[in-house]
Amino acid sequence: MATLAPAFELTSPRFFDLDDDDVLIDEKAKIDTFMDSPQIQRLRYIKQLGTGYFVWPGASHNRFEHSLGVCHLAGLLVDRLKTQQPYLGIDDRDMRCVQLAGLCHDLGHGPFSHVWDGLFMPEATGESWAHEAGSEMMLDYLVEDNEIDIPEKDVTFVKALIVGDSERCPDEKKFLFQIVANKLNGIDVDKFDYMARDSHCLGIACPVDIHRLISSSRVIADTICYSNKDAYNVYELFYSRYSLHKRIYNHKAAVAIEHMIVDALVKADPVLKLVEQTKDPRRLLYLTDSIVEEVEKSTDPALEESRKIIRRVRVRDLYKVVDYVILPSDYYKVWKNTGLLTPAQIVQRARDEKIEDAELLKVEDLIVSWSVLHFGSKDQDPIRSVRFYSLQTPYKAYKAKKDWISQVTAGQWQEVLVRCIVRDPT
Repeated sequence: MATLAPAFELTSPRFFDLDDDDVLIDEKAKIDTFMDSPQIQRLRYIKQLGTGYFVWPGASHNRFEHSLGVCHLAGLLVDRLKTQQPYLGIDDRDMRCVQLAGLCHDLGHGPFSHVWDGLFMPEATGESWAHEAGSEMMLDYLVEDNEIDIPEKDVTFVKALIVGDSERCPDEKKFLFQIVANKLNGIDVDKFDYMARDSHCLGIACPVDIHRLISSSRVIADTICYSNKDAYNVYELFYSRYSLHKRIYNHKAAVAIEHMIVDALVKADPVLKLVEQTKDPRRLLYLTDSIVEEVEKSTDPALEESRKIIRRVRVRDLYKVVDYVILPSDYYKVWKNTGLLTPAQIVQRARDEKIEDAELLKVEDLIVSWSVLHFGSKDQDPIRSVRFYSLQTPYKAYKAKKDWISQVTAGQWQEVLVRCIVRDPT
């Protein structure tokens, strides 16, 4: 257990020092070559929690240190499996590629992290944008730009590990794709790191014992399984994820500021060509949270509206949440997919009800914000996809039994937080 401690001694410089002899990195020089590249170093200037830093001053951590942590934990988990189950045939290449996937998995993030791919790109283009696709693009550029001598097959393997898609590389060990981005049940080292790191920086407790989960990890039938004694710990992982999204990532002030930043950047896009920069790795390299300062210091008249919005963020004249409702999952499908709740309908209803000053209300004054909150598997029980073993039968995987966890676990696994936000509080 002591060997795992450095991964979560978050205040210790050793947590970030991947040059220490006892850190589990194979072929360190190759890992360091990636780490000491402009593409990885760019992540120093993208906040992990996006606009959360405007709400919690402690949330000053960046994607860079998170990526180092995911790389480190990926090494710990692979080493655990290699040591405890040598017959799996894990070799140095497997170790290196999984660690590189951990290090590079967030390369494609734009300014303010998920604000960029979740709000800005859809608003600016009408299309979705996945930062994982950007990470693959940036990984290719990183290898080319830094003239790194790495087999093309390994690059393909790392990309597949980043998105957790084993079908791309059918000749590789299937369980390795469950380490960085686990599409099977969501238990991966990316989640391990951000939950521990975010909680630490925000000064809140993280009840999940990551040490135990890594220590009890075991591969059975190409699936990473856990001891049945850790079934409740796994449940805590899923609940804590939900809790962080509900309390922190969807905080009303942070969400209001998200929409302000997006409004400012959408208005600036015709001048700054931000969408074009996102799709060009050579330009995305310089696209970080500093884009806000770039707008602020500009004297271009075409950016005046964007500067005014950013000024409002600086002086805390924020968009205001005027109402909200928490819906069951079924209501979301009806309200969202059939368009029953839109700014236009709210304005029309206000006028039909002859609410005071309703004629002054305009559609562009309003934002309807949808936040889907769940335990990790949308409206399904996330535990259903996790497999466990017992000490008596360590080579056989089981689904969790309810009496392993609790009789009072959730019956509903997803809810939808709908907010009405006004751009002008008056």
